[in-house]
Amino acid sequence: MQWHAFTIASSPRTSPDTLTILLKSLGDWTEDLVNYSEDCKKNNVLPTIYMDGYYGASLEMYDEYSTVCLVGGGIGVTPLFSVLEDIVAKLQQGQPLHQKVFFVFTFRELSLLEEIHPLLMQVKELDPQQLHFSLHFNLTRAPTNDQLDQPIDHERLAGNPHVSATCYDTSVTSKIPKPFTEPLRSRTGKVAMYTVVFFFTFLFWILVRYGSKIQAENENLWPLQNFMEIALVILVAMLGVYTFTYAEDKMKTESAGYLGSLTPGGMQPYASDAHTLRDLVAEYLVEVGHRPNMKEIMRKVYIGHKHFVSTHPDAGNSTVGVFISGPETLKRATESAISDIGANHFDVHEEEFEL
Repeated sequence: MQWHAFTIASSPRTSPDTLTILLKSLGDWTEDLVNYSEDCKKNNVLPTIYMDGYYGASLEMYDEYSTVCLVGGGIGVTPLFSVLEDIVAKLQQGQPLHQKVFFVFTFRELSLLEEIHPLLMQVKELDPQQLHFSLHFNLTRAPTNDQLDQPIDHERLAGNPHVSATCYDTSVTSKIPKPFTEPLRSRTGKVAMYTVVFFFTFLFWILVRYGSKIQAENENLWPLQNFMEIALVILVAMLGVYTFTYAEDKMKTESAGYLGSLTPGGMQPYASDAHTLRDLVAEYLVEVGHRPNMKEIMRKVYIGHKHFVSTHPDAGNSTVGVFISGPETLKRATESAISDIGANHFDVHEEEFEL
């Protein structure tokens, strides 16, 4: 058994049956993973991934803040991609945005900028006046002319699949993989489900407690009475959640025309005038050859936050939610900049990979 800290770089709101994982093929394990993916392409099947639990619940945290600052470095930025994609997905679904979002990204490899280009294009399309989104990019290692002139693979970035498979690899499992639904359920839906389950559970408890008691004719049966009350409460609660989830899944299945197999979704189509990586550097005003000046950037974030709150009094939390994921040097620089401004104005959340 091996443990490798990879982060999902996509939001379940965009496509509940698709995962995006960015990783480097540097060692034996990651090389085997890439080879497995290539074998699936050759056999025209989709790879099977086992997931330990739900994903996407952490995406709810950023909603609490009127201003969100995403600070990422290198491949460690992947969890922040999922937050950015989740915001874009909500906007595409017609939900209004009541937040100011700053995205600070420092990287050494241009390939990372190429990977998120479709997402950034959607950001620009949804917010052409940059009223809600502000981007700050730094390419710390100066690229060569050959690297800058490398063409962009628009076909791959547009989400065109390498295979036309609609079935999964059955060499590891015979079960049909299905998307998780819990992260996609709205807060209103969760409250409704818990309220209904609580009501029926409480009703059954009343019937057992004050209705036909087991110990009515024999007081010595009180342990059995208590056991039945506890067992029924647990059983009714479990059945209530299961029934609610089953009915919800059935309605979604019928509306989506689910036929027993899933075809992965992709990013929304995009149109770009950029043809080379040099075009991307120019389009996103990427600063080349040095690390970001976090003191200056965080000062701009704070000023932008104060202005946004003054013009949007109902925006929400008056503090800035800062989400950091990357090397320790970037985290320390960000924390130092925040300390100079005033830590009471910021809530800092760091991504930790603990095995």
